Amino acid sequence: MTNNVLSLKYISEYKDEYLRELKSYLAKELDYCNHNSNGYSKLTIEYIKEILANLPEKNGEDVDNDYVCGYTKRDLKYNNFIEAYRLIKYQYSKYSNRYFSLVEGVYASIILEILKQKKTKVRNVLDCGCGPSRLAYELSIFYQDACFDLLDFSYINLFFANKILKQEGCFLIPSKSFGSDDIEHIEIATKSVDKLNSYIFNLDDLSVDTFDYKFDIITASHSVNLLSDPLKTVNIMVKMLNKGGILVIADLLGWKENRDMSRRVFYNREAFFEKISAISGVTVLHKESGGPYCEEVNAERYDLYTNHFIVLQREV
Repeated sequence: MTNNVLSLKYISEYKDEYLRELKSYLAKELDYCNHNSNGYSKLTIEYIKEILANLPEKNGEDVDNDYVCGYTKRDLKYNNFIEAYRLIKYQYSKYSNRYFSLVEGVYASIILEILKQKKTKVRNVLDCGCGPSRLAYELSIFYQDACFDLLDFSYINLFFANKILKQEGCFLIPSKSFGSDDIEHIEIATKSVDKLNSYIFNLDDLSVDTFDYKFDIITASHSVNLLSDPLKTVNIMVKMLNKGGILVIADLLGWKENRDMSRRVFYNREAFFEKISAISGVTVLHKESGGPYCEEVNAERYDLYTNHFIVLQREV
């Protein structure tokens, strides 16, 4: 991977459809930006042009055939600049010129629990549904010799994760999606992680054979609950760990409210902890609920919109 260009890696009949949908969205977004002069548009045009310049034209020899990518319509929202900017602003405010943090109740707690438990040498880290990958950003500070693999369905999220994790200096995003010409830009302090691989990937397709090696740390922050069969995927993640390896799962149960009950495996806090704790071959090291996600004060919705996370260790 050179010049922060993101490689597309998958072997799937869905690849061409994925690229068509992505290019269609980018064309519409570029049209909007060209007809609306504001801080959002000026910056986004630069990123769109960079993405388009590096996308493959078709399914062929110009694409590395390494990993599987599935495609469904419900995932379109994640290939979206507004969503990506929101995630970056939310996750990286601590490392921006704004000098305040929005999510330390979630991310700092996760990192602290990993560091408390994983004091031995870490060689391989996997971030599942990474988004802009604040967890890889943090963990690379402490495990400088580790290799980080990032999985996400959104090319745009991975594009920005690489911008933040693989370049020196600072990275800019608009502070608001729409508005006047004087939209403020947020500056994010970037890093230069030596060993970083990014893959377009649908976590519904995860298997123990996705990689030919195992991991010392696997993280899944706000991604498992979006899957078709969350518990099945968590069991697979456990099997992808080295003995003694750490798996951290953090999620919001509220995302399930408008879904079929068959997909609402973790329908409340107790079910989330109970079902994951019952997985064979692991020890529960820590579990807690809390974070900046409570939108209403009644007991039911407090549970739904509070962040819950659990730390597992594969038994030796």
